[in-house]
Amino acid sequence: MLDANSTLILRSLNDPSWFSEHVLQRPPLFDHQKKWSQSVVRYRSTVLSTGNALGKDYWLGGLIPWWLYTRPNALCIVTGPTQTAIASITWKELRKAVTGSPIMMADRPFISGGQKTSPAVLRLSDGSLALGFSTTSVERLSGHHSPNLLVIIEESSGVEPHVWEAVSALHAQRLVAIGNPLRPDGGFVDLIRQSDLDRRDNIPSERAVNAIQMASTESPHAHLERSPVGLADATFLADCKRRYGEHAQWWKAHILAQVPDMANDALIDPRWLDLASSFHRPPFTMNTPCHVASMRTRRIAADLSEGVGRDECAIVIRDCHGIIDLIADATTTPAEAAARIADLARQHHVPPERISYDRAGSFGKDIRFHMQRHGLHMAIGFAGYDQAQNHRRYPNRRSECAWNLRARLDPSGEWSHIPFSIPNRDWLPLLREDLQALEYDLTTGKDRLTKKEDVCAVLGRSCDRGDALCQSFYELESPANIPAPPGDVSWMMEATNV
Repeated sequence: MLDANSTLILRSLNDPSWFSEHVLQRPPLFDHQKKWSQSVVRYRSTVLSTGNALGKDYWLGGLIPWWLYTRPNALCIVTGPTQTAIASITWKELRKAVTGSPIMMADRPFISGGQKTSPAVLRLSDGSLALGFSTTSVERLSGHHSPNLLVIIEESSGVEPHVWEAVSALHAQRLVAIGNPLRPDGGFVDLIRQSDLDRRDNIPSERAVNAIQMASTESPHAHLERSPVGLADATFLADCKRRYGEHAQWWKAHILAQVPDMANDALIDPRWLDLASSFHRPPFTMNTPCHVASMRTRRIAADLSEGVGRDECAIVIRDCHGIIDLIADATTTPAEAAARIADLARQHHVPPERISYDRAGSFGKDIRFHMQRHGLHMAIGFAGYDQAQNHRRYPNRRSECAWNLRARLDPSGEWSHIPFSIPNRDWLPLLREDLQALEYDLTTGKDRLTKKEDVCAVLGRSCDRGDALCQSFYELESPANIPAPPGDVSWMMEATNV
């Protein structure tokens, strides 16, 4: 490193916050970021179990060059489940921090890394090096050793046991594990629990784990409508609470940073189903706004009788105000199923473009021809494994549709003024069982519905009725364009105690 900068190195050796402000010439860190920095200086392992939008990526953008600049021939390895996150988020902040510092640029650093480039690299003139690559390339960890080694693990809840083993074999001088606590077990949670044991046993800090928990609600900008630097603010928190509910696992993991007791969470609150089955919508007079809305939002969704764990063909007819009817029987051929769908379409005045059917399996492939024979050329072939429209949040279409249904049933959400009716008919008990068996988990970093095979195993039968209703929500209408039914529905909020 340049001799002229010896004073800077000495001054910032144990002060990443000072380095970020005076060497990188960035705005001062917030108090919680300074606390994280001091933990890295003091403890061998630092675990940040945090909510979203607390400035972790910005903080890392300063921590990595601090480590490389202040220690000779230093090495920093950054890893996580996806190369995209490392390259497009972490290395983006790292590049901004380094190129924005005249002192760092005087050292002529080499920096590279894109979403398709692995590893991402930052190299200083003295040979100090930072490498960023995903945990899918865990074999690259072997062979990287240095007496000044910092290992950073991002999205730590999604890291598999063999990766933790590989990291342990590196004998890093410092380890930083960051993430939302998305699962009740695994290496990330093990470190959090180890922190409690180390504190109890008075383990010296140079060998100890220090776990820091911070909820998004503790953001220094939580009281502001809009954060000027993108931290969690009042608008962000209110939006998340409205979307997920403060009792949902997503809120507890991504906002409160609480380690879950179980890996999965129920998708639909049973109280919402009680409410939907207790509401009897009045008949809509011809050509009234409610009648017009019903006619233009009617849909038919068919979950066919062949496939994993299925033994019936379930067909749902619904509109924006609720389920109109549900038919489930052991239809045995694609021709019979197509004829039944076509008959229901005529009876309920549903156009082909608002009809969907499960196209998976040989039954689903065959039914398309029979649908066309009935003039239903524009009917939509649906497959739960298709890419979700909002692919950043959902891993597949099945999960996305189920969350659309959840949003429609949630009486505290944006549909609160328009109840959804599920008539109390003979098919209701089995439909209710199907819906209550739906669970989701966050271990992939997305809202993933548990596998259909697992739901069927819990029920001991097929879940066709619930699948058909979820499928009908492959699109969700905007409540702004839907009139409320006649009568006072303010009792909904009181009934659910939400």
